[in-house]
Amino acid sequence: MIGTIITAAIYNLVALLILISGVFSAVKGGVKVTLIKLIMVLCGGVGAYFLTPVISRKFYSIEGMYTILDGKISPYTIKGTIFLLWFLLFYAITLMVCNIVKHCLIKKLRSKKLNQLKVKRAKSINPRAERASRKAEWRSLKIKYAEKRRWYHRLLSTFMGLIISIITGYMVLMPLRYIARDMSKEYLIKGYEYTLNGVTGEKIPEFLIHAKDEVKK
Repeated sequence: MIGTIITAAIYNLVALLILISGVFSAVKGGVKVTLIKLIMVLCGGVGAYFLTPVISRKFYSIEGMYTILDGKISPYTIKGTIFLLWFLLFYAITLMVCNIVKHCLIKKLRSKKLNQLKVKRAKSINPRAERASRKAEWRSLKIKYAEKRRWYHRLLSTFMGLIISIITGYMVLMPLRYIARDMSKEYLIKGYEYTLNGVTGEKIPEFLIHAKDEVKK
């Protein structure tokens, strides 16, 4: 019983941290950046869905792989892990794209004439002063970018960030269902049932990883 409670607490803590960081990031990023992130995360999920069976078939086509894994690691665990790795790869790309977009949006707020005057004045002093001037300017631009977001922009960003975080948290925890079964640890299996993943049942993850497809030996 205690093991189940601890396991459930750890699972949900991971999901909660993903939720908090996702919402916080969405509020800071703004509507445009968060919308791009939401679209790319959904596309990443679709991409992982189609790529998972391709990679799993290639994995199991390796000679002797069934013999090595038989009774140790189930195909569900392999497929779930492959799906998660693809999703995380797409998510990493998404973060890079969103950072670039946010950087460009902040940069657009820069006054060209004012910037040229600051840099010219700094260069006349020394390189260190130039760097300090650029850093100070960038901080002021980030503040200006934050001030441009109205309350309804923040509300919309929060809502989209919530959706992104729920999707991400669900994908991260999904393979743990099958890993717990392979380990034959009752407290890991029971603890999983007290998460969002556990409440939604098995149909969604089984659909995502093509669990009904049989891998030919």
